[in-house]
Amino acid sequence: TDHKDGQHFIDRHRTALIQRVNDTGPILDELMDWGLISSENYESVRALKTTQDQMRAILKPVSAARMKHLRPLISELEGSG
Repeated sequence: TDHKDGQHFIDRHRTALIQRVNDTGPILDELMDWGLISSENYESVRALKTTQDQMRAILKPVSAARMKHLRPLISELEGSG
């Protein structure tokens, strides 16, 4: 969702998403199912040592609207802002 400042939710909360997502597996699985990442991309993200590094890699190319597994965290963060 875009807000009055013109920034998308993911842009506004990028740091929190990187710090607070602790399981990237379901996100990567959905991205594969949607054909948004290749198996090579999947494996390269999974090979990163920390979930923070994995989230940085995920957030680079992925549209926020497709990040269904982040909806509970998005709702929580929107309620706290």
